[in-house]
Amino acid sequence: MLATLAIFLPAFAFVAVIRPVAPRLGRSSRLASLLDGLNMAAVALMAGVLWELGRTAIGDPLSGFLALGALVALLRFEVNSAWLIVVGGAIKVATCLV
Repeated sequence: MLATLAIFLPAFAFVAVIRPVAPRLGRSSRLASLLDGLNMAAVALMAGVLWELGRTAIGDPLSGFLALGALVALLRFEVNSAWLIVVGGAIKVATCLV
């Protein structure tokens, strides 16, 4: 709990402090460009983390198949993600026992 709080609290505090002045910041052309650049940097950082986590998490063909199947089930059939976690975990545990 403490680690999660330490990770997310600064971002929430920053948003709370910036929120009242955000409209004025967006009206300035220079600051708007700066904010656009910060947004793109955040998106690039998230994409990089997604790539690294994906490479680590999908280390074998079974994991790749499960990830692809989960993506299809989530997008096509709107399956609750909790079920995807339970089923994927059960399949991985079952294959480790064999």
